[in-house]
Amino acid sequence: MNKNALYFPYINIPNSKWLTETLLYWDKLSSIVPYEFTQNTNLLEDHMADLHSAGLVDFVMPVSHFSELNDFENTFIKIAEIWKSLNENNVFEYSKIHIEKLGDLGPNLVELGVAEWTDYPWLNMPTPLAHIFMAYLATELGKVSDLNVTPLTDISVDIRYTNDAEKARIREYILSEMLPIPTNTINIDKLLKFKQDYGHLTKNFRNRIEQECDNILADSSENIEDRLLQIRNNLKDEQAEIEDSMRSISNDIIFTSILPLIGTLSSGLNSPQAILGAGLAVASTTYQIVSNLTVNSENRRKPLAYATLVGKHFQ
Repeated sequence: MNKNALYFPYINIPNSKWLTETLLYWDKLSSIVPYEFTQNTNLLEDHMADLHSAGLVDFVMPVSHFSELNDFENTFIKIAEIWKSLNENNVFEYSKIHIEKLGDLGPNLVELGVAEWTDYPWLNMPTPLAHIFMAYLATELGKVSDLNVTPLTDISVDIRYTNDAEKARIREYILSEMLPIPTNTINIDKLLKFKQDYGHLTKNFRNRIEQECDNILADSSENIEDRLLQIRNNLKDEQAEIEDSMRSISNDIIFTSILPLIGTLSSGLNSPQAILGAGLAVASTTYQIVSNLTVNSENRRKPLAYATLVGKHFQ
């Protein structure tokens, strides 16, 4: 199972709630970036450069992997031919694609009439087709074992040209419900601190959510939307139980363990009997504290405890 994600279609990942959720879910997020952007980060938007500098976003240069992409150019030419035949009379806005992302496709796409040269090193392509191309490129890069990435996007893309698009939709819905992040912009320092403290819990949470996504897709006995709602409710109920348990244990540590200990120690130790009684109280209280901390630690290792910690730290 992949532990990292690869964003498309843009170089700069929008600074949004989606970005925060994604960075909390995956170990690392990458973007498809031309070589010159990796050498001169001033070409990036400020927040993107900051994310890279903080180690939260990596760069994937397609020119380093074209040799590993099987029949990349020929396959997309066929896709572009089909797209053109379906949209011959339609008018679209255009988007720019850097030639490093195209491999040897540029001249062929221009000849086909679905792209045109603009300011070098950029090629203009109808925006819907440009998005399809980036989805196709990200999907093919996702097959490169060394990258260990799952393609992700925050825009709508024709699912015929992507892998696991339905799973991505289901995952995004579940995460929007499980990770209640109110802000639309990212606080890098806060996110780094959280990942430093709790990043070791991400894998179990991600494995659980991925398994639920697979279960929804595999169950053809009912409407997928009904199944999604059922899974969502089950997960929320389970998360609420973990949250209540963690809160209760924290209160027990304070009110049934620490406060009686303080009372015992502050009552005065004026006799051997008092000293012996205080010692027994300390031993009993210490045992209770250790027991509660052990249970609390076990709760935190449960997959959905991660979502509770996110809610606690980002609300």
